[in-house]
Amino acid sequence: QQNKALHAVVGFLAGPRADALAHITADQAVQQFLDQLDEIFGSPANPQPASSSYVKGHVFDWSREEYIGGAYTFPSYGAEDGDRQALAAPVAGTLFFAGRVPWLSAMCQTESVQHQMPWQVPLM
Repeated sequence: QQNKALHAVVGFLAGPRADALAHITADQAVQQFLDQLDEIFGSPANPQPASSSYVKGHVFDWSREEYIGGAYTFPSYGAEDGDRQALAAPVAGTLFFAGRVPWLSAMCQTESVQHQMPWQVPLM
C-alpha cells in the first residue's frame, strides 16, 4: 500500500439497533458496516469504495463490559451549561464519571480519545 493514504472510520451502534444485532459475529458486523459505507459513498466508477479499501477492523461490544454496560455520554438536546462539569465532579469523595464526560465541546468524543492516546492525531 505504498503511496496510498490510509483512513480510519469509527462507528457506534446503540440502543435497540445494537440489541437487535448483538447475535452477529464481528466479521458480520464489519461487513454490514462496509456495506452501508459502500451504499453511501459508492459511485458508478467505484461502487464499493469502503469494501475495496478495507484493511482491517475491530469490533468491541461495550455492553459486555461489567462496569460499563454499553453506556457512553454525548451532549444531548436540553443539556445546560454546567451539566457535564456536574457529572465529572466527585460526590462524597467518589468519582462516578470520567473519560470523556468532562470534555465540554460537541466533539468531546474525539478530543477525549485524542488526549488518551500515546500519540497525537491532529483534529480536522
